[in-house]
Amino acid sequence: MFETGNICRHSSLYSRHSMVSQRLEAFVGTAACTVVTLWKIRDWKHYRHSSLYSRHSMVSQRLEPL
Repeated sequence: MFETGNICRHSSLYSRHSMVSQRLEAFVGTAACTVVTLWKIRDWKHYRHSSLYSRHSMVSQRLEPL
């Protein structure tokens, strides 16, 4: 038997992984992917209540000089 809490936890982890993977497809270099991924993890922990669009916008602005 599966526990309801575990099913929700696994599906939400998959969803987050899927969203990150889709956003990183545009990057060619693995170093850029690593930087963005680590930044997104820190950002998610500190700014859980901010909207997805505003966080995505901040990432895009920070990557433009690269």
